[in-house]
Order: sequence, then structure tokens, then C-alpha cells
Amino acid sequence: MERILAFLVGALALLKDIVHGRRTRSPTNAALLRELAGEKSATVLDLSLKAKVSQPAALAALIEREEKGLIRLTAEGGAEHVRIAAITEAGRQEVARFSKIGP
Repeated sequence: MERILAFLVGALALLKDIVHGRRTRSPTNAALLRELAGEKSATVLDLSLKAKVSQPAALAALIEREEKGLIRLTAEGGAEHVRIAAITEAGRQEVARFSKIGP
């Protein structure tokens, strides 16, 4: 139940940003991709701590990045399942692209 609530809070935050037109390239998205680029894979919790964002916000941003093909997330597997994110080649290219043009 807690994970469902966390997901819903993250989804609402994402929806709010979409409505306000702020989902181009946020610092959160950049930080999450940069963290993943430095590792082979990481848990959503570890990424949220390193990027200094809430776990629901990190999950919402990661789901958005997955839809764009920049990362892969393991499937939701219930209350005891830990979701793991891994960067794709397209994600690495995105990190390289925005590293060249700045934050």
C-alpha cells in the first residue's frame, strides 16, 4: 500500500509539472541520468538519495526517462520488490549531450 501511495504521489508531481510545462530537462532528470551513467545500475532509493530528491519524485522521473528509452526499470514486483534502474546507450548519449551544453 505504501508503494502504491508513493507511486501516486510521484505521478501527481509529474502531472503537475507536465501541466505547467516544466518537463523538458529538469535538474532532477539530469542528476538521475548522471548518477546512472557512472554506475551499471542502481536502486531507485539509492538514486533518489544521491540526487537529493524524494523517492516518489525519482521514480516518476525515471518512469518518464524509461518512456523516452533513456533507462530501463525492473518491473514492479510487489511490496518487497526493489526496483532497479539501468541506463541505456541512448541515455548515455543524452548525458554526453547535456554535459557538453551545461546544466
